[in-house]
Amino acid sequence: MAKPGELELMRREHGEDAVRQILTKLYANHTTTELADMFNCCHATVLKMMNKVGVPRRDHDEKWIHGRDYSPEWYANQERAKIKGEGHPKWKGGRTVDGEGYVHVYVGDGKYRAEHRLVMEKKLGRKLGSEEHVHHKNRNKQDNRPENLEIIVVDKHEELHEIEDEKD
Repeated sequence: MAKPGELELMRREHGEDAVRQILTKLYANHTTTELADMFNCCHATVLKMMNKVGVPRRDHDEKWIHGRDYSPEWYANQERAKIKGEGHPKWKGGRTVDGEGYVHVYVGDGKYRAEHRLVMEKKLGRKLGSEEHVHHKNRNKQDNRPENLEIIVVDKHEELHEIEDEKD
């Protein structure tokens, strides 16, 4: 049988109420990982003991500053997380490919749009309607040259792909 850890020994010696009070007080200013370091045990052990003695868990989104002094690095990370677009340290040029293979480009304010629709809107000088689809003539979803794109209504677009699929 495994040797009981410090938390379990404390519970046996002082009772659940005492352990609940100690953990509640410490948990107000520390993470469960920090508590694990204090009690020389693993994170899961702290969580199990908190559950056993009835210490309520914080919601993941809940702020728990409770007098805790956060480091300047913590505040810097919070500010960096608010940066979007070109100013973000992980900026990769504003182009991404979605799960269906279409290219999307950053248009500002944290938003991306399908590149083939933007190219066609620029070519036509107007916004596209929701009933208008942009068809890639060579079926390469990443080839967004104006000469490879054509507008087609939704129903016709589906028919066109069915015909093309039959040929393949």
